[in-house]
Amino acid sequence: MSKLLCIASLLMMMCSLNVKAEDWNSSSIDGHYVLSALINSPDSGGKKLFFKLYKAKYNNNGFERFLSQCNIQGLHSTVSMVVNGKKIEMEKYCKRNEDNLNYWAYTPKSNTDLTFVVSQFKNTEFVDIEKTFVNVYKQRDDLFFHISTQRFSDVWMRL
Repeated sequence: MSKLLCIASLLMMMCSLNVKAEDWNSSSIDGHYVLSALINSPDSGGKKLFFKLYKAKYNNNGFERFLSQCNIQGLHSTVSMVVNGKKIEMEKYCKRNEDNLNYWAYTPKSNTDLTFVVSQFKNTEFVDIEKTFVNVYKQRDDLFFHISTQRFSDVWMRL
């Protein structure tokens, strides 16, 4: 019986060490846009902080689902976001989620920018992110998101 208990605890430890993506996620809504922040530990090594930007559909029950925002997979460009008052250069990707809906994904371009953004998520209660978004129809939206940092530090340290 003790061998079984030992094996079970060893398996639990191994599973917790191999957590890779989206272990922490926090979102904010601005009008009809949703920005989600998540931690990802890619196979290539190193931890990353990603932001997903969706266009949300609103109905009488609230925000029902996310609509496609981009239509070409892959790296698009470098864009700027303002994170707690500091301009940060982000790599911008068009990604597809498990529901086959596309969304924009952003990650800090340099290690210096990543370090700054992570420090904001570790040391503040909320992170304010401003983003000028231009959709596929060249329509412009100035977006403002107020994202909770609850549990970020714990998860970041675990990965």
